[in-house]
Amino acid sequence: MKIKRNAIIASSLLCGMLSSALPAAAANVMFGDNENQLLISAGQSIRNDIKDPKTENLYIASLSYGIPTHYFNFLQGRFNFEVGAFRGKNGSDNDRVGSPGYPKTTDMKQYNLGYAGFSQDIAVIYFGGFYTSLGLGAYMKTKATNRIGTAFTFGEKAALGYNFGPVAVEAYIRHFSNAGLSEQNSGQNFYGAALAYNF
Repeated sequence: MKIKRNAIIASSLLCGMLSSALPAAAANVMFGDNENQLLISAGQSIRNDIKDPKTENLYIASLSYGIPTHYFNFLQGRFNFEVGAFRGKNGSDNDRVGSPGYPKTTDMKQYNLGYAGFSQDIAVIYFGGFYTSLGLGAYMKTKATNRIGTAFTFGEKAALGYNFGPVAVEAYIRHFSNAGLSEQNSGQNFYGAALAYNF
């Protein structure tokens, strides 16, 4: 019984020493010392023609609320709840863009929709106030389209940002698709910018 008690005490001391040797979680690079973030973003759609990628008259705007997260005591991140919308402006025949397999159309208003969902961003490289991040999310849209044939949609994001303290700015690229849940899954791509308020 005494040996068992000594082993428990020794293992407790060892765990305590190891945990004290690990670095404490630093302030989150996306938030600084703050615990909340409101982020507003806007962007424009781009279709993937390898030889001549083009933007089209379809836009995205979103508002998200984020809180800081940490993984393994060193990976910094952000958990977000986001609401947003796609809005299109119809064009002329000269505005048709795309590549084989992508629906080419001038009817951009057919993609008008709202969406809401959750996402997780992880800071990959960061120094000073600069950071790069990768994100993955799951969203529900108000309708399916011929580019994403389900209302449920996954989203991926890569961003480059700088945190000034109470304010942060980001440039991003985003991709929405449904991971093959329907035959119509050419996806939707955007590039844009975001402004965050940390509090």
